[in-house]
Amino acid sequence: MQQKTHSEDIRDIISTPPSWLLRWGITSVLLVLFIVVLTSTFIHYPDVVRASVRINALNAPRTIVSKVSGNVVKLLVWENKLVTTGQELALMESTANHSQVLGLLRQMQLLREKHVMNANEDLAALEAPVYLQLGELQSAYQAFYQSYLSYRAAAVSGIYPKRRSYIQQDISNIKAQREQLLLQQTLQEQEYTLAEKEFGRYKALAEKQVISPAEFQQQQAALLAKQYPIQQTKSTLLTNESAYVSKTKELAEVDNQIAEEKSKFIHALNSLISDAEHWKSQYVLTARQSGKVAFVGIIQENQYINAGQEVFYINPGSTDFFGEVNIPQYNMGEDKRRA
Repeated sequence: MQQKTHSEDIRDIISTPPSWLLRWGITSVLLVLFIVVLTSTFIHYPDVVRASVRINALNAPRTIVSKVSGNVVKLLVWENKLVTTGQELALMESTANHSQVLGLLRQMQLLREKHVMNANEDLAALEAPVYLQLGELQSAYQAFYQSYLSYRAAAVSGIYPKRRSYIQQDISNIKAQREQLLLQQTLQEQEYTLAEKEFGRYKALAEKQVISPAEFQQQQAALLAKQYPIQQTKSTLLTNESAYVSKTKELAEVDNQIAEEKSKFIHALNSLISDAEHWKSQYVLTARQSGKVAFVGIIQENQYINAGQEVFYINPGSTDFFGEVNIPQYNMGEDKRRA
């Protein structure tokens, strides 16, 4: 009985909470949560991620690398010299004469530019150099030179120009003959018209029996005789036209043969330029951009350079730089500072 009374008292205390808890308890909890959230926005988790940074420029210095192994035959620049794009910096060892190859390359490039401008007379009048020390390019130049001789013979001094001249003369003669035949045909037609009128008068007299039948038949035979020259002239004109077509066809065939030789020559020219440019990229170090030259270490003439070895830097003098950084991705759910 005592235990039951005690339980009722406890229940009364529990079921009747203090009035201040009802008024301020929930408010206090919300205030604490707000303070925690507000504090978390200003206080970051002290996690530092380390990463490497690569500094680049908008126009970074370019490295000039040797593509072949060999000695430096000649240095064409010095430290801090200003150079332009494409300028030659050094010559690498080769079995060819560098000045002859570079001169030949410039000559062939100029020749191709003239071809683009359709300067055919310059192509035909080219005097290709001989006795050149071209080394690695010797076989390519030999093929070009043979094509050059064939095209020169076809376009300037060979049988094709002479044959073309003869055909053009024949065509001129055929045209002149045609003009004469047309004039002759006109005269014959006029003469036939007069004979036809004359025959008409004799026909009227024959109908009136003024002349004898024999005389009328004689005039009829004369009229028919006037038709024969006209038919013969027409036949000659057809023969003339056939000869003109035949000669025109011959001229087209000769022009086609010359064009084929020219096409072979242009193909050989482009192949030689391509081979010479490849040779230049191998044995002549050139600037890839404008700027100041910087030597990579000590570089001297007759010094041996390995393929892939850096020889020069070209500094364009750029002052605009930017950084590149790669940050690893881990614990991405946390708010953290990165550096």
